[in-house]
Amino acid sequence: MPKLKPLEHWICDTCSEAILEPNHGYVEWRSGYGTGEGAHSFRIVHHAPRSPRYAKGGTCYQFNDALDQSTLELPHFLGPHGVVLLLSLVDVGLHHDPNRKERPAKDLREWANVFRRLQLPYYEEARRYWSRATNEGYFEDLNEIAIYQSARMRKMIEYYERDDS
Repeated sequence: MPKLKPLEHWICDTCSEAILEPNHGYVEWRSGYGTGEGAHSFRIVHHAPRSPRYAKGGTCYQFNDALDQSTLELPHFLGPHGVVLLLSLVDVGLHHDPNRKERPAKDLREWANVFRRLQLPYYEEARRYWSRATNEGYFEDLNEIAIYQSARMRKMIEYYERDDS
């Protein structure tokens, strides 16, 4: 797997290959429309023509047949605009939903994970080593904020990728 550039490269949730440019990726999810559930099953995948499966007639999308499928080009989820878009999946805000009738994301931890993947530098690559780092006690003296700091994740990547060589 090539070294990932923070907030420019991602790992496809279907084929596990690198997405090497933001415009080569899509975010897909289930909106929960008609079910009373909130948005869920967030995935970062290759845009169909960029999928390694495309030459054989396939894609990396998983929810093509779902009535509540939602997709949007990955660049829409980046930067300040992306923060607003991602937050709208949790709370559309007082103006549009003053009585809180809109369902937020079904699983906030799942939503937070996709938020981190799209907004936190080094998180996407650090995910490769997360289980190993947890099992080896790498995070033991760190609080819930420190483990997500970009500098800390960069150090973790450097530490564990040396072992991969």
